[in-house]
Order: sequence, then C-alpha cells, then structure tokens
Amino acid sequence: MPTLEKQHLEAFAQEIARGINKTAAYRTATGKNGSGAAVIAYKWLKQDKVRLRVEEIQTALRQGRTAVENEIAKEVAEKFRGQLMTMAERRAFLARCVRAQLHTLDLEKDGDLVQERTVTTTESGTTVKIKLPGKREAIMDDARLAGELVEKSDLNIGDQRKLSADQVAERLAVIQQRRADRMQTTGQS
Repeated sequence: MPTLEKQHLEAFAQEIARGINKTAAYRTATGKNGSGAAVIAYKWLKQDKVRLRVEEIQTALRQGRTAVENEIAKEVAEKFRGQLMTMAERRAFLARCVRAQLHTLDLEKDGDLVQERTVTTTESGTTVKIKLPGKREAIMDDARLAGELVEKSDLNIGDQRKLSADQVAERLAVIQQRRADRMQTTGQS
C-alpha cells in the first residue's frame, strides 16, 4: 500500500505504528492541540485506509527490526557459542531459585544457587551462613522473561504526568505485541 494521500493521515498512521497513543499522534500529525483531538483521532483510526496503513508500517518495522535483531543474534551466538544461557536455561535457573529450600540444600548439586557463604569459627563452634537469591526477585525476573510483567519504564511516559486508562491499555498492548513478536522470532516460550 502506498503512503496515504493526505500528509496528516500518513503522519498520524506512522505515529500510531510507532506505539504513540491516538490523541498524541493526532496532535503530532496536525500540530493542533484542540479538545476534540481524541474524537477526531478515533474517527481517523476507524478508517480502513488508515488502519491498513498502520498495520503495513508495523509489519515493516517488525521485519526491519527482526532482520537487525537476527543479524546481531547470529554475531553474538558465534562469538559466545556455548557460553550464553538460553531462555529456557534462564527460566529453569530462576525456578530452582524459587523452589530451593535451605534445609534440604545440597551444595554439590545446588552450589550455583548460593550467592554468599560465610563461615565463622568461634570458641563455641563453627557457623555457616548461606545466602540464596530472593524468591520474590526470581519470580519477578521470570515474569519479565515470560513477558507477563510490564515495568513502568516500559510505558515510556516521558513528560506526561497522567495517562488515561485507554492510553495505558494502548501502550500495554503495543508492549505485549512487541514482546510476543520478539519471543516468536527467537523461538522461545
């Protein structure tokens, strides 16, 4: 599909495709800051030609990003062959962190889970203090890797102080789609 004939609609479609909310996209595309921006942006987004153009731009962006990401991934894989953890290995390690029980810890088998080991010898005997990774942190890290958790910084709010529920939902949808795309292109689950 060629670019849209009307320049402001093309600019609007490009902003939407980049993940900008519809009201901000309207304001950027037109330079207008009127109170009806949300309504007009909504109407524009309902137009088939605009919606199709947004999808086309998003596909092109994903493909471009995917090609670059694949090239970088190949370079990293060649350079660090066998040294980097796969997504499955990372998640398995985090699961072990969460399930580890100090009273049943086998240092031969589970020594990689120990973050800190302190041995103190006094007149009354020897004390061994072992610190394991935090279970909550491991759960949060796993949720991030699985794409189930969105950080505030991922919303890219910038200078805006308040977002409407629709704006937050739009940004979350874009983030989740990007993560799903990334997981799909890397073949990880």
